[in-house]
This record gives sequence, structure tokens and C-alpha cells, in this order.
Amino acid sequence: MDKVKTEPPEIISVQPVGDQSDALSVKWVIDMKLPAVFHLKYDLRYQKIGTTDWKQIQIENASLPKKSFIIEGLKPFTVYTVAIRCMNINGKGYWSEWSLEKNGSTSEDNPSQGPALWMVNKNPKSENRTILIMWKEVGVCDANGIILGYRVQVKEKRNQSVIQLNTTKLEHILVLSGKAYTITIIAFNSAGESPESTLTVPAAHQGELAPVQNISASPYGDQLVVEWKSPSSTVNGYVIEWCLAELDNDQCSEQVHWRYEHNTTEQAFVHENIVPLRCYKITVYPLYSDGPGAPVSIKAYLQQDCPAQGPIVHLKKVGKTDAEFQWDVIPVKEQRGFITNYTIFYKNHSGHGHASNVTVDSASRKYMLTNLRADTLYQVHVMASTAEGGTNSIPIVFKTLQFAKGETEAIAICIFLGILFFAALSLFVYFKHRITKASVSNIPDPANSIHSASSPQSSALSTFSLSQEPEKGGDVTVSNVSVNTLEEEQSHSCDASDSGRNCSSHIEDTALMESNNDQFSSTRVSVRSESSQLLLGNEEN
Repeated sequence: MDKVKTEPPEIISVQPVGDQSDALSVKWVIDMKLPAVFHLKYDLRYQKIGTTDWKQIQIENASLPKKSFIIEGLKPFTVYTVAIRCMNINGKGYWSEWSLEKNGSTSEDNPSQGPALWMVNKNPKSENRTILIMWKEVGVCDANGIILGYRVQVKEKRNQSVIQLNTTKLEHILVLSGKAYTITIIAFNSAGESPESTLTVPAAHQGELAPVQNISASPYGDQLVVEWKSPSSTVNGYVIEWCLAELDNDQCSEQVHWRYEHNTTEQAFVHENIVPLRCYKITVYPLYSDGPGAPVSIKAYLQQDCPAQGPIVHLKKVGKTDAEFQWDVIPVKEQRGFITNYTIFYKNHSGHGHASNVTVDSASRKYMLTNLRADTLYQVHVMASTAEGGTNSIPIVFKTLQFAKGETEAIAICIFLGILFFAALSLFVYFKHRITKASVSNIPDPANSIHSASSPQSSALSTFSLSQEPEKGGDVTVSNVSVNTLEEEQSHSCDASDSGRNCSSHIEDTALMESNNDQFSSTRVSVRSESSQLLLGNEEN
């Protein structure tokens, strides 16, 4: 009998125990017949279904008449797998093989934890606020059964007016005034209700409560670890929000996800709805008795890479030895990481010489290239870089100016002034020539006179007659002057048939000149050119 190895027992039932939601009753039988003096001991093992962590219990009482045992300390509403074996109680012999496994589930119990509760209040300072309240499903470990629904209660703090609703959904929209409210929620199953989860909606005029400090976020395997420092010891908990932030205004571009953390921790591991190469905005709210504290946000990537595309570059202006460029921000979805800097590469487009480059920080959006060569083609491109590498823009080609902007105007003004001066000089020379020619043509030429041919001795005779002698010491006033010249006679067309007649022209000019005593008499001076009489006298001789 000391070397006996018995057949394994057969488990006939694994059942919950009355109101004990943490216990299972296991019953078994022994098929083989054993001597009355042969007593057995049992080794029972169990585990949660789906796990590999067996727990064992030794049952030493050989006089169990019903061959049953109650396993206690189990999780409510949980399925367990049970197996059993036996051997001689004196320890001699061998353990039997393990029996066939049999499953059993503990009974339901009240949910041990209320649902995590949060809200979205887009107009916290408004007197008519539309608030979205949200809550999480109670986790399997805390549900202790099948959750049948949720009971929500909204109570105004001052007058205690109450709004109640039962729902199976996970969110509800409320329209509240600017007063302070308390929102409570419970989950219930067939066994009872969970503890309350409470959230305070601050009054519209209430100031912001202290935020967390020193927030950070970094990759940790396939999740992001978010860390912060608590602002005080009165924090009741924390809410961590995260969402894709791929809009230019840093707002969430897709659904907001969130989770609740107890006040005993200052970090959270975010792994749900997170993918590589996408930018996430993570926000932490501390929760106080008077409501949520001010939010603090940070951006993070689970994994980075070089940008999917380079920036789009524009030529803003170009001069003789400089050129200014600006570039557009790469769309956040195409950045695939945090932009650390931009590098501007430029070179002579002819290919001569090495490319030059200059690096600017990630906040820069334009740059001025200087010390370029005038009237030269250049090629430029900009590279955007992350921690994992860079991506180039499409190159652009430009040509510097031959002249600077001021030089062009100066040259144009000089040319214009030169043309203007030349035109003025030409007009001056032209009119001077015309005036000189006209003056010379009006002077009489005695050599060409018709009278000089017939009387070489002819000359102009001038007679001056004074009407009276001027007083001694006085001035002479010429009262009348008559001058007859050959040119005037020619102008009167005196020919040979008119030789018997006096052809004369008189030019009289009267001028009065005052003497020292204003009473001088005038002296008449007559000048007469008797060219015709002279000619007649010559003819008579």
C-alpha cells in the first residue's frame, strides 16, 4: 500500500456560494474503492481563466464526508478553472494525476468603483453654458458584474435643485446657468450600485485654480509617459486629455480621449489611440473640491521621422547683392516630428563653386541672403529638419540685379538731364544764328548802293541848326532831329524819272532834357540828308 498511486478524483461541480461573491464551492468524487484504513489527502489548484498563474491549496482533512471544499478570497463575477489530485495521507506512495479541469464563476457584487467622470465646458465664463459630461465604462475588475446602466444627478449648490436621469450611454449634454453645480454618477448592476463619482462645475465668475507644474511627455515603448508635479496636497485626482493636434491653431483635429488618475500618482501611461509619426496634444487637469484646475498642455510624438515634404519657398525681393526669401510652415500632419531648424542652401546656378548654407531656428520663416554677386543666377532651396533628419524644398532660381535700385534711378536722371541740356543747347545755337543773320542783313552796304555807282563822291550831308544859343553853362536840348539817308531814299524807290523832285524821308525824334533850373529853352537840331540835292548838284556840274 505504500507504493500506491490512486486514480485522480472527478470534479462534479464548481458553484458560487450563496451571498458570498468571492467564493466557489468545489465538489468531487473518487471512483475507485479503497480500504477503510486508506485515507487520502488532496491538492487543489485554481486560476483565473485565461491566465497561467495557478494557486494551490492542500486539503489535509481526510474525514471529509462530502468531499467538497470552498475556495475563498476570489474576485466577484470571475470565471476560475479548478483541478484536484490526491495521494495517501501518510505521504507514502505517489500523487495521482490531476483531474480534468472544471470551470466555475463567482457571483456578482456591487461595482467596487464608480465611473470616471469628466466634462467639456467650452464657455466656462458664460451665464448660459452648454456642457458635455462624459464618463468611462467601469472596468471589468471593478464592475463585479454586468453594468445595467448609469444614474446621473446634477445639483445646484445653493438651492439644491436637482436634475436626475438614468441612461445606458456614456455622455450627456447639459445646459446650465452660471452658478456652481455638483454632478454625481453611479453605475449599477443586478447586485447593487457603485460608489458615487463626483465632479464640480465651477461658477462662471470663479477664478482659475492652480495648475500642475513641470509637465513632460516622452515615448516609452509603444506608449507615452506623461509626468508632472502636483501643485498642492489637496488635489483629489487628475484628468489627462490627449488628441491629434494637426491644425494650425493647435486645436484638436479629432476626438478627445481622456483618463482619470488618482491623486497618489504624478504620472500616467497613455497607450490608447496613439500611433507613430502623429502629433498629439496632451493636457493635464488637477481636480479640486471646487472644480478642475487650470489646464497645462504639451505636445508629443510616439515616434519621429524626417518630414514627409519640404517647405514651400517664395522669393520676396531681390537686389543687386542680396535677396530675401520666406517659406511656408509644413503642415503638421506632414512634419512627422518636431521641426528643430531650417537650413538655407544657395549656390551659383552655373555650377561653379561650392554651395553655401546658413542655419536658422525653427521659429524663423524668412531670411535675407547678402554679399551676392550682381547680375548672377543663383539656385536656392531650404531644408526642414527634425531629430531624425531633414527634407529639402523644391529649388528656386533667381538672378540678382545689374544695378541697385538707387543706381538705376541715378543713371536714368543723368541721361534725362543730358538729353535736356543738349536740347537746350541746340535751341540756343539755332536762335542765336537766326538773330545774327537778321541783324547783318539789315545793315546798308554802301558798296552795293545804286548811288555809289553814279557819284563816288556822294555822301550824306548833315545839317545841324540850332534854334538859339544855349545859355552859358547850360545843357543843350535836342528838340528835333531829321536824318535822311541813302537807305531811306532807296526805301522810297526814287528812280531817274523822279530826279526833279526831292525824295526825302524824315525821322523826327523829339527829346526834352531838363536843365539844372528846369527852364532851359530847347534847341532845335535838324539833320537832313540831302542826298537827292547832292545828286542833282553833281548832275548840273
